[in-house]
Amino acid sequence: MKNIVQKIVLSGAMVSFGVGVLLLSINVFGLFLTMRNSEIYTESKLVFINDILLTEEEFYKEFEKISDSSVKEYVYEANRIVSQGIAHYWTDDAIKKYNLRIPIWENYIMYVKSFFYAGYTKYEFCSSKKAIERGVGLCSQQALILTDILNKRGIETNLVRLNGHVVVTSLVDDKKDEWWVLDPDFGVVLKKDLHSLESGPVLLESVYKNAGVVSIYTTDEDNNIVEGGVSGYFVKGYCENERYHYVLIWIIPIVLMFPRIFQLFCLKWRQTCGSCYFFKKNT
Repeated sequence: MKNIVQKIVLSGAMVSFGVGVLLLSINVFGLFLTMRNSEIYTESKLVFINDILLTEEEFYKEFEKISDSSVKEYVYEANRIVSQGIAHYWTDDAIKKYNLRIPIWENYIMYVKSFFYAGYTKYEFCSSKKAIERGVGLCSQQALILTDILNKRGIETNLVRLNGHVVVTSLVDDKKDEWWVLDPDFGVVLKKDLHSLESGPVLLESVYKNAGVVSIYTTDEDNNIVEGGVSGYFVKGYCENERYHYVLIWIIPIVLMFPRIFQLFCLKWRQTCGSCYFFKKNT
């Protein structure tokens, strides 16, 4: 009976180790890949002409150039960089082509969940770093990126839900309580606060032209500022789960590999390892 139990434990430990090695290998392989598909630069189905002009590397270099800028200049340029660095693309054909479904080599947990939870089929990142790497998203993804960047810079910034659109409002002069509305999706900076835009659509009409956006500003009952920044935009726990998933993909392989490693350790030191009853060699 003891021999049978030993064989079962040994086999289980070896299978667990093999799965752990496989998952760890997937993680390591993913470190050398990027979620940004270079075909996005020549994609013919983009919503806007010349929608994405910056590579991921160029994106960060542009921010380095404005690191010493004033608040107003930084906000203005940050909006431009995000607009030029992220393409508005969210159709079903992009699920695989542009990694709206997180690929298995990026995060195998989120990949598996995408087949069971609709929100993971076209996944919107909390992490601005990951969103920038992928390079595609809706207006909300671009607004989330910009909000995260500006808040980390120490510039008070909020997400604003309009009726079917998401923009950003940023405090550019705290002494004058001056706020601007930023729309990275359209590449637009409105040097007015949200209330002024709701009551005076003339500026909107001149900036957005025939984009059909003016009405969503002026229908103010649908406009609301999101509390809690990036995390507040999503359902409770969404951003926390994202962070946990990126930690767990490394913890799980280690946990799976541990029984076999512990087994080999005990076999080597069986004379001094009294707790390794099941892992002792048959004599």
